[in-house]
Amino acid sequence: MIFGIIISNKGVIHLDFFDKWWIYALVGVIFLYVLAQSLTALIKAVRQAKKLGFSKTQIREVISSSAIFSIAPSMAILISLLLLSKVFGPWVAGLRLGTLGAVTYELPAAINVIEGAFQADINGVLTSEMVVTALWVMTLGCVPPLLLVPFFYKKISARFDAIKEKTLHGKIF
Repeated sequence: MIFGIIISNKGVIHLDFFDKWWIYALVGVIFLYVLAQSLTALIKAVRQAKKLGFSKTQIREVISSSAIFSIAPSMAILISLLLLSKVFGPWVAGLRLGTLGAVTYELPAAINVIEGAFQADINGVLTSEMVVTALWVMTLGCVPPLLLVPFFYKKISARFDAIKEKTLHGKIF
């Protein structure tokens, strides 16, 4: 079992619901979908850059500098993945942080639910109820930004445009 065994007062509880074939299939399909989106965006960007007259060398430099620039955020995600893997196992933690999740609220949400609602230590005994509740809180916590941004995008964008016009960088962009 990948997730492991958690010991409780009643004996040994296997949180094997994270070690089912359909979890692996679901996570695999979602990862493939995210990778396909990334690859599609890269291909479209390269085609557009070629249309605009950029050389292959310039395009390669932009791609490599972007890849290098993404290393620091990836390290934070990797550390969070290791921390969340103790609670959710590597597949579910990877799914959370690799798609929609963010380090800034995934781990604090899990800790707050387990320590606050269940009065338990995150390093102690975890039941399936604690883990599933933490997953629901984390999921519902990331929904409001997804709903609010479409409604307030124009207002926020107009403010950013006004700020850009007042700065030196605004003249460059």
